[in-house]
Amino acid sequence: MKIYITLLFLLTALSFVSGCSSSVTKPSDGVMAMNRGTDSPVKVNPRIDDGVSYVYAQQNSQFSTNWGVEEQVSKRQVRVQRPIRYVARSEYRMNYSVRQKLTEDTLDVHRILAHILAKETPNTSRFMASRPKYSFGQDDLWNRVSAGYGLPTTYNDRVQRFIDEYVKYPASLRKIARNATPYLYHIVEEVEKRGMPLEIALLPAIESLYQPIARSHKSAVGIWQFMSATGGEYGLVQNSWYDGRRDIIKSTTAALDYLQKLHQSFDYDWLLALAAYNTGPGNVRKAIKRNRRQGKSTDFWSLKLPRETREYVPKLLGLSDIVANYQIYGLELQAIANQPYFERVNVGRQIDLYLAARLAGLSLSAFKHLNPGYKRKETSPTGPHYIVLPVEKVQLFKQRLDRVLAQMMLSQATYE
Repeated sequence: MKIYITLLFLLTALSFVSGCSSSVTKPSDGVMAMNRGTDSPVKVNPRIDDGVSYVYAQQNSQFSTNWGVEEQVSKRQVRVQRPIRYVARSEYRMNYSVRQKLTEDTLDVHRILAHILAKETPNTSRFMASRPKYSFGQDDLWNRVSAGYGLPTTYNDRVQRFIDEYVKYPASLRKIARNATPYLYHIVEEVEKRGMPLEIALLPAIESLYQPIARSHKSAVGIWQFMSATGGEYGLVQNSWYDGRRDIIKSTTAALDYLQKLHQSFDYDWLLALAAYNTGPGNVRKAIKRNRRQGKSTDFWSLKLPRETREYVPKLLGLSDIVANYQIYGLELQAIANQPYFERVNVGRQIDLYLAARLAGLSLSAFKHLNPGYKRKETSPTGPHYIVLPVEKVQLFKQRLDRVLAQMMLSQATYE
């Protein structure tokens, strides 16, 4: 009897265990829920990243009150919600970033610019053509310069020394011509307007080899080599954004103003005015007074001046002779067209220099070569608000700038 009761108890227990194992699903197979009123199971994949499957499984599972299953589903609910919150946050960040980029203050228009450049027709490529190489002719700028000479013609040992140096080292002459190409026409125009001798247009070759970022050991700057105090006296602004001494247009105006004043103060003697430009009017006046006391002549060639100044004027006269007679000396001189090289464009507002270069179809280095006055990556907020561009690039720049500003306004209206 005891054996029979024991067997019956074991069979009952075995039946109960097998019934439970047929309903509870292994975690690796997902959650199996019996559909109410039917025997068909509904499988919920724990990898599904939405809340709908969780709700469907919870409502239809006969084990929804079971602690183990409920805990498993609730954890899955947390995993489902996190990706949803992350996506929403990412979209917000993206939209916020777009709004920020399209504000007028940042002027981040690289995307708009790329869009405009991609839509341009091939006809605009004519503005991108490089300047053709110019050959000598009657309209060559060097011929115009030599035809306008007005300094006293002097041939002596001091002048001949520098003529011989240019003949011996023609590479220096090539460098002068190459550096002068973008700037010489503007300088000649300004010198002619004032009725000054055109040898003065060659003075930057002596001062700086026409290099706008040149700086002397005495901290004179620009193609005209202005000291800070003298530059400020003649209206050349100098701050952390901009240095007018390096600005080709501004510094040329200031230099010619200064030379005219010196010319007048030294009884209209250009050689004395040039000497004073180099060493300062005070030193020249002291030398003149010294010679007068000694009963000597007071012309430039008779004055006892610093060595640099004694060589300064003869070097300019020697270069002037070379430019006028380079063929006689068997030299080559790079031709420069007698026509404007650059044009000044008033932007009317602060602008990023890289953006301006892209709009004009120029490399940043080529752009800075014409705009050496700007010391940062953008123009000064308080001005000047103009940039200098090659003549053939001006129309392209204006067209693209108008498109960028128009697109900028539309984009701002969209995201405001």
